[in-house]
Amino acid sequence: MTKLVEYLSVNAIVCGVNSNKKHTLLKQELAHFDVKSVFSKCIGAGAMASDKPHPDDALALRKKPDFHFNSLTEFLHHISV
Repeated sequence: MTKLVEYLSVNAIVCGVNSNKKHTLLKQELAHFDVKSVFSKCIGAGAMASDKPHPDDALALRKKPDFHFNSLTEFLHHISV
């Protein structure tokens, strides 16, 4: 796993995490394992109105790294303004 994380970082490959783990715990865990900088986008349970496997989470990962929206509709409205 360490080699993979290093490869992603060195090659500036943009990665995201979509997890069923609570959003705040997910961010803490990424920081604990010192991989938070590799995963520029992360969405955990509770960050969106619908949790994984609802497609809103995955779609949001593709659009913008800042996820403070209750739904994909709210998110899309924000980026179109």
